[in-house]
Amino acid sequence: MKSLEIPPAKISPTRPFREWESRALESEFDIFEKDLDSVGLWTLGELGENYLEKFNPLCISNLKEEIEEIYSLTFPKVPKERLLSIKRWGKAREYRDIKSKY
Repeated sequence: MKSLEIPPAKISPTRPFREWESRALESEFDIFEKDLDSVGLWTLGELGENYLEKFNPLCISNLKEEIEEIYSLTFPKVPKERLLSIKRWGKAREYRDIKSKY
């Protein structure tokens, strides 16, 4: 894989956008700034697309411990079984070092 692009969630100021913004402002999160940049992802709900269903995700490492920790601390909206079922990318057979230009 050479690159990955995730399209932005912010859309034109339509009814769904205003509803999404209102959800962010009225969210239960205890933070300094309640805006779309801070809590938008967590308040999107059915207004967004489920990338776990739309695409075929892969992970590069075993995420079981991280997933278990997240589910013990918060109230995730994605079923834990779905995250645990994501296939793991196999070890590379070949690789090359990446050189920085800086």
